[in-house]
Amino acid sequence: MNENVKAPGKTWLKVTGILMVIFSAIAIILLLISLAALGALGAMGGGAVAGVAALGMGALIIGFIAPILEFVGGIIGIAFANKPEKANVCLVFAILMLVMVVINIIAGGFQWTSLIALVLPILYLIGAVKNRGAVA
Repeated sequence: MNENVKAPGKTWLKVTGILMVIFSAIAIILLLISLAALGALGAMGGGAVAGVAALGMGALIIGFIAPILEFVGGIIGIAFANKPEKANVCLVFAILMLVMVVINIIAGGFQWTSLIALVLPILYLIGAVKNRGAVA
């Protein structure tokens, strides 16, 4: 890294990255527990119950995309917080996470609590933009 270039978005990326890692790890653990419960339900039940459990498992597997993306984005935000030259990578992850939140809001129906899910990706995006501006 060029010693003359400061990382103005360092704190934004580091704090949001840590929070994203924590919250996405919790979400992944809860999804794994749900997946195991549905697997047990499918194994215990007969035809129709097994079919519903399999359908639920498919939905849960798709549900892993957003928390895994957030987990990886959080780690990248932490790792690249003080590296303005890597701001574009953080910017891409911020946009991907925002797109996933919007898709979840559209798919799950709008709820006021869904807006809370937008906060961390927006703050992450602010940090990435600040770092990108330092390089330009």
